[in-house]
This record gives sequence, structure tokens and C-alpha cells, in this order.
Amino acid sequence: MEQDNKLAKTILQKYELELNYIGESRFEVINNPDGSQVMTKYHPDNIVLETRTIDAKGNTKELSSCFQGKILRRMISSYKIEGFYRYIHDENWLNDHEINEIFEVEYQYKCVMTKIERRYINGVLKQEIIHPDKPRDRTILIFTFLIIPLIHVLSFLLVILSSPKKHKQS
Repeated sequence: MEQDNKLAKTILQKYELELNYIGESRFEVINNPDGSQVMTKYHPDNIVLETRTIDAKGNTKELSSCFQGKILRRMISSYKIEGFYRYIHDENWLNDHEINEIFEVEYQYKCVMTKIERRYINGVLKQEIIHPDKPRDRTILIFTFLIIPLIHVLSFLLVILSSPKKHKQS
């Protein structure tokens, strides 16, 4: 599709009219009082293609993608699961009903990793991966508690040694 836009448009017009108009879709944005937004993407014939809810911090909380009037994909992201940084629930309805769950943890400040991954097909757990805990990186602590005070002491000594000395007048 990227190499030949004209050919891609011809194929889409012939086999899938809904996909053909995605580039010509329109958006509607509703701003809520709490700072969140609901964005809806419409087909030119006013068919909903996608609905997205974004929280006040800009994180996608919920996303629903539609195809031929039916929900094809639904993704929910939550920051309110106790013991976890974020939970992502992603559902797809292509051939089977597939659910992927991801539980993320913050193992140190602003460093997030996936802790648990689960995959369900038609309601049956097919795969579960539990990742081992990562050790905390102590580099920042060492830098903060050893290097920075040393820099302060050296700066203080440099200021004292380089300051002009008072000379006695005779």
C-alpha cells in the first residue's frame, strides 16, 4: 500500500469500501470537565470506526475499533489495579475471541516492566508468562549519596583556594 497508493485505493474500492474511506474519515472530540477526552472517528457515511477515551494525563483508557459496524478490537488500560503500575486488557475478534492481558510493575522510579502476560482464546487460558523481578539499579543511589557530596566538597575547596587573598598594607 505504501509503494503504490493508486493501486491500493483501487483494490480497496473493489473489495472493502469501509477501509477505502479511512483516510477521508472525520473526527469528533468531546472535552470533559475532568480534563479527559472522548475522540470518535467516523466513516464518511457516519459509521463509527473508532472510539477512544483519553484521561487528563493523555493516557488512553479505552479504545474500541469497529469494522463493518461490529467491534473488532477493544483495549482497556487501567492504573487502578492494586500492586501493579498498569493493567492492559486487549480483546480481538478476528476469527476467534482473543484476549491478551498485561500486568506492569514499576520496579524503580519511572522504570516499568511487564510482570505477567496472559493470552486467552475463546475464554480458555492458552499462555501465561510470569517474568522474574528485576533487581533495582543502585547506580543512581551511589551517584546521589557519594559522588554529589564529593563534588560539593571539591567545589567548596576550589572557591576557598581561588579567592583573592588580602594583603597587609605597610
